[in-house]
Amino acid sequence: MEIKSPLKAIKAKCKDCIYNPLAGGTWLMQIENCPATDCPLWNFRPLTKVTKDLIKENERRNDPEKQKLYEKRSKLAKERFAKQILDEHRLAVAKR
Repeated sequence: MEIKSPLKAIKAKCKDCIYNPLAGGTWLMQIENCPATDCPLWNFRPLTKVTKDLIKENERRNDPEKQKLYEKRSKLAKERFAKQILDEHRLAVAKR
């Protein structure tokens, strides 16, 4: 069997190493929960989108610059939403 990409090779090795069809979960879930943290491939193992998103969220929370940017964007979104609600309310009152 010839594997032409490093990512596919890592995925195949991880699946070969840990996947047990009789155990619970999919092969990807089993790889995500791999306990072999000393394995040289552990940091490169395939992860689901949900797990990747959680990792990014944790990184954002631990980065002060990203946290400030997030808070600024969040504040702007809340202000826009409040303005939209107020405009809709004014429009509804004007129609009465």
